[in-house]
Amino acid sequence: MNKSHSTGRLGEEEAAHYLQGQGHTILARNWRSKRGGRESRPELDIVSQDGDTIVFVEVKTRTAGGLSSPADAITQQKRARIIRAAQAWLTEQHAWAKPCRFDVICVIQQATSLTVEHTAHAFDASSFVDSGHTAWQPW
Repeated sequence: MNKSHSTGRLGEEEAAHYLQGQGHTILARNWRSKRGGRESRPELDIVSQDGDTIVFVEVKTRTAGGLSSPADAITQQKRARIIRAAQAWLTEQHAWAKPCRFDVICVIQQATSLTVEHTAHAFDASSFVDSGHTAWQPW
């Protein structure tokens, strides 16, 4: 495993522990749809449940002093991939009737310490997808 993969895995582990400490139940990690080829199956870093709400969490990990913040890596294209994966997860789990949201967790590594920045409701899906499901859904 290369350094960026090991840093990313460390950040995802820290994010999962953080969410559990906030009362979330982890439902899935590194989830991919069973449909399509590997390249066409976008991944969800963490799917958790916060009360009745399904939370799709994108985790970005960087070492301190980088040129860009982890949140800067969540481009419009990346958001679209996350939303497609969330749709597939909701379909596979028969969970379209549950409220959901999209969060971003940024983990900054400095030497041996990790700092977690959690942004709840970081983005919504209304500009990406047609409305075809229950009224509360952002798509």
